Amino acid sequence: MKIEIVEIGPEQAIKLLEHNDHNRPMDFALVKTYARQMSEGQWRFVGDPIRRSRTGRLLDGQNRLQAVVQSETTQTFALLDGLSDDDQAYMDVGKKRTPGDVFGMFGVPNAPRAAAVTNMLMRYEMRNLLDTKYKITVAEQLAYYQDPANTDLIDKGTTIGDSMIKMLPISPAVVGAVHVSVSRTSDVFRVNEFFENMRLGYNLGEGDSIAALRNWLIRRKREDLRVNRNEYFYLLARTWNDWVQSIPASRVQLPKGGLQSSDQIPWLKVADAAEAEPVSEDNPAVTPRGLTRKEREIRARAS
Repeated sequence: MKIEIVEIGPEQAIKLLEHNDHNRPMDFALVKTYARQMSEGQWRFVGDPIRRSRTGRLLDGQNRLQAVVQSETTQTFALLDGLSDDDQAYMDVGKKRTPGDVFGMFGVPNAPRAAAVTNMLMRYEMRNLLDTKYKITVAEQLAYYQDPANTDLIDKGTTIGDSMIKMLPISPAVVGAVHVSVSRTSDVFRVNEFFENMRLGYNLGEGDSIAALRNWLIRRKREDLRVNRNEYFYLLARTWNDWVQSIPASRVQLPKGGLQSSDQIPWLKVADAAEAEPVSEDNPAVTPRGLTRKEREIRARAS
């Protein structure tokens, strides 16, 4: 048995793939992901070998080699020769690390949930929520989370998602991702108001979009209706947008025929700061679409 570190470009990869006559079907979605990483200079050599048998048969590494061909790049690999053809049956049978596992290894708090929020957020920003063939690697998700511009926001969104699931039957990953996204651009008091009203059902008048979504979620649980994360995202995004624009909503519903494209997921609108009103005996502590008494006092002092 022999192992060596080699540089493999498209021509060498094609030659190795010529002996790929006994393997599982190639995962072209994974190939596309690998090729994207290679083209962008994000591919890392971590020692996982390309494995061949004594007869020259390719036993492991077909997706990586095809990605080299597709990306037209040259990459560094370990090439292991001298295995038995029968050894292929024992490859890739262990438990793979989940994104939550990897996040936890790097000390991320509430790692499984933070990883789910990160994945949902990245897919929304890339407009790929419904594209199941588009794969975001664990390394890409971790790098996104570790970006100083994202870490605190994702941690906060994860906490908000966890608190919401205790009160309403909705995906905490979706809640967290929406919270992160709107927190980037919207007034913090408006963001807090929306999610607190959503969680607790406070200050919800007739025609309030938050009340409509809460009622739908409660009915969904009672009737045991199945809803996936993308549908939750669509409904929460529509609710936020209606609330920001003060559009009355007596009920919520999914598109006729269901979600078919990521383009159906609305972009989240910006909630500007609400105008501060003077605190007086005539002013209630909380007003619909307004600020709490404490928040108004803060804004009044700031002005």
